[in-house]
Amino acid sequence: MSDAERVIIENSHIYPGANGVYHLAAAPGTAPRDVRVEFNDGVAAAGRLSALPGPRRRLEVDGYTTARGAHIPPKVWILQNVADDDSRFRVREHGESAQIVRASSRRRMGRSF
Repeated sequence: MSDAERVIIENSHIYPGANGVYHLAAAPGTAPRDVRVEFNDGVAAAGRLSALPGPRRRLEVDGYTTARGAHIPPKVWILQNVADDDSRFRVREHGESAQIVRASSRRRMGRSF
């Protein structure tokens, strides 16, 4: 993953209605690809981004701790591209169970940002 592979969230955590920006080398395919998820409090987490049908994407985010010390568990989110700008998105909803994220995180032990 290069520095170009980033998803920036315009808050210290993700929630339905939050806005963000993609900084990607190329559009994501259906297979998940590693991205760095950056929050506006300076914290980053590992993540995986994949395309869904239509202007939606699926973002898996590993667990992380905000700058204020809040522990956020691994979660899966559905992102909706902004109609006139494919580089911007709005978080629509939770995706399927974060159990998938937890299992994949254990396989990548030792990975950090």
